[in-house]
Amino acid sequence: MISVQNQISLAEQVYQRMAQNLAHIQKAVADGSMTANALNAAQAANRQANENLLDLEKQADQQRLQLRRLMGLPTDAQIRLSKDINLPALVELPTGTTLLEGLEQRRLDLLALRRGYDSQEAAVRVAIMEQFPRIGIGPTISRDTDNMQTTGFGLSIELPIFSRDQGKIAHEEATRQKLFDEYVNRVFEANSDIELLLSGIRFTNEQIAAAQAAETDLGRLVDTYSAALADGRTDALIYYRVWNDLINAQMKTFALKGQLEQAMVALQLATGFYEIPKPGQSSITAPTEPKEEETP
Repeated sequence: MISVQNQISLAEQVYQRMAQNLAHIQKAVADGSMTANALNAAQAANRQANENLLDLEKQADQQRLQLRRLMGLPTDAQIRLSKDINLPALVELPTGTTLLEGLEQRRLDLLALRRGYDSQEAAVRVAIMEQFPRIGIGPTISRDTDNMQTTGFGLSIELPIFSRDQGKIAHEEATRQKLFDEYVNRVFEANSDIELLLSGIRFTNEQIAAAQAAETDLGRLVDTYSAALADGRTDALIYYRVWNDLINAQMKTFALKGQLEQAMVALQLATGFYEIPKPGQSSITAPTEPKEEETP
């Protein structure tokens, strides 16, 4: 949301400038100093600036609705974001080995599957034990016609002796195997996702650096054309075009920073870390849950 809001602020500036430019050209056309072609181009640029602003406002509204849904808030609830939130321009990453170390003990879904497998292993053992017939041994007392009492022991075995509970055993073993296969697949997918995110974050770091360099160059160019416009060495159309390029470069930088922040959140979820370890930091010392605030 921060990225889109920053882009909206820039888009509003563009729309205001395009409106001013359009008014200037309309006056020039009325005076006969500019042609209708220039007016048509200015009108098209003004419409495009308005469309870009509306698209960004739509994105912001959708993101606010999604955030309210995630937080369990009513759709009309007011969400106030801190003004001190700064989007990252560069993220220093640890090695992939650091992020993968101890992954099975941090990811809640992997822990749940492991606990489920252990529980199913116990169920298989119970089913195997139940396949053996129950043997009962107890005293027997009998009397004959002479009233002679005879005591002994009786042995009872439940039938059938063989093939007892084979279906139940097969079912429990199949369930155990299914949990094992799911666990292995999840671990494999987690490793692949982490490597993919690391690659994407590194590439986004490079994109942001290139966008910031282009933004700096365009800023100098705008200053040059601003001075030229004041001296009468260029016209407003050229100046506004260069200024618009600068704003577009700034919007691109904000968009890339937003992508970088989203990728970092995805990396935290994929690795089970609350904060991604710094380069050289051990995965053991990195926090996996929020720190409790100290009460005075």
